[in-house]
Amino acid sequence: MLFRSHGGFGDDEPKELVIDANENILISGKSEELIDSVYDYVVLKYSSSGILSWSYKYNGIGSGNDFSSGLSVDFQGNIAVVGQSDQDPSQSINYDMVVIYLNSSGALQWSYSYNGPSNLDDIGDDIQFNNFGQIYTTGRSEEHTSELQSHSDL
Repeated sequence: MLFRSHGGFGDDEPKELVIDANENILISGKSEELIDSVYDYVVLKYSSSGILSWSYKYNGIGSGNDFSSGLSVDFQGNIAVVGQSDQDPSQSINYDMVVIYLNSSGALQWSYSYNGPSNLDDIGDDIQFNNFGQIYTTGRSEEHTSELQSHSDL
């Protein structure tokens, strides 16, 4: 059994763990920033012997809370992470689904955010690569049908 601590400054919470084809250990979750007490996505890559290879933090464009919920690795070791990002902290409901794509060295290649038609919470839940390296994700998008009722769709 291997035990490692990331050692962030605030609350850190892992959400997903994946072992890649080379037996590297990849973990995604959230990490609290000490200065402003908001959360960012965090992705950690450990070698099979438990040595930290790299870490990556994603702070969304709104600099609000960012929570990852799913992680996947393709056959080349590239990583996709999905979750939610508070794109506008001045509003009480405004999480957007965000996908980040990192290369095998932990460098951000691109990010994509989805804001649904109702401009309410859009949450990414899980993510997977297919055999051709294409990314599929699931989540939910809130919409109001009346002032007293709201629902989420896949």
